[in-house]
Amino acid sequence: MTQTFEQIAQDPSAHYDSPEALIKDDKWSNNEKIQLLEQWEYDAKEMEVAAGENMGDDRPGEQSPLAAIQDALRALKEKLN
Repeated sequence: MTQTFEQIAQDPSAHYDSPEALIKDDKWSNNEKIQLLEQWEYDAKEMEVAAGENMGDDRPGEQSPLAAIQDALRALKEKLN
């Protein structure tokens, strides 16, 4: 079953293992990839806030993907300029 953009946008991390995998997916335009990465960035920031307040998933050793998301977003935006 093919996922729609709207379905993927609800939780990009559930559909892609990494921001790099999303960037390599030819299914989406660069603008759509930026939208997906921005949603993923928002979600990662919310998870960091929740973890800081001891409200998030307690997965010791799991690193936040925020830096990788921001790097991918920055690289994609630079590519468009």
